[in-house]
Amino acid sequence: MFRNDAHRRDAGFTLVEIAFAILILAGSMVVLLGLQSSLVRREVADKNRQDAMLIARRVMAAVESLPDFPENGTRQGSARQILVELLTDKVLGDRDEILDRYQVEMGIQNWGIPELNDRAMRSLALKVYWSDYPLDAISLVYFVPAPDVHQQ
Repeated sequence: MFRNDAHRRDAGFTLVEIAFAILILAGSMVVLLGLQSSLVRREVADKNRQDAMLIARRVMAAVESLPDFPENGTRQGSARQILVELLTDKVLGDRDEILDRYQVEMGIQNWGIPELNDRAMRSLALKVYWSDYPLDAISLVYFVPAPDVHQQ
């Protein structure tokens, strides 16, 4: 009989052992869910950067396709507004709803080269952003020779 009681105590798990096992499982689930949400956030940020880069390339291509480089100044608006302003004779697709989600700042100015010409180059500074957070943006600067430099 004594032998049978000892066997019964070793046959199962105690409540304390089960509680520790549940705590370990719960802790590992919290860590895994945290990693999952971090991966999703990073994926969304990468997608936004990729879309912003494609929009920046599209704006740069629009500027390059113009017969004359745009005048100095600053332009701001949605990507659609900037592209419509640059591509006056072309129609943008209505299916490009991505153009309405991104804002563009475009600044054009003369850029001088010391001892050569104070208006030798023109710079196009382009910023594409998708929120008010400063890191949610990409910036590009593009330089082209000024038109009067080619004529000299």
